[in-house]
Amino acid sequence: AHATWWLVLTSINIFGMQLGFCMLEVGCATAKSTEVLIMKNLCDASVVALLWWAIGHEFAFGGGSVFVGFSPGAAFFGHTYSKADEWSQMFLQFQFAATSV
Repeated sequence: AHATWWLVLTSINIFGMQLGFCMLEVGCATAKSTEVLIMKNLCDASVVALLWWAIGHEFAFGGGSVFVGFSPGAAFFGHTYSKADEWSQMFLQFQFAATSV
């Protein structure tokens, strides 16, 4: 239980980095571009969240076979996750993927 909360708090901290990058971009642009930059960052995080949930986590941490971590019927779309620690681990890795985009 403590490890799960630690992963969630760490994920929130990493998302704070994403917000910091957004503020950095806004600070380097004109005031007219602020809304567009904020929407771009929001869309980036949203698209990465969907893609990481759908296929990314399985390719990165799947059981694996001949094709880059692909295991038929495995954790695509997170359908085999039932415990909070599995979801918190996926959430942490999503934050790293979102920050890298």
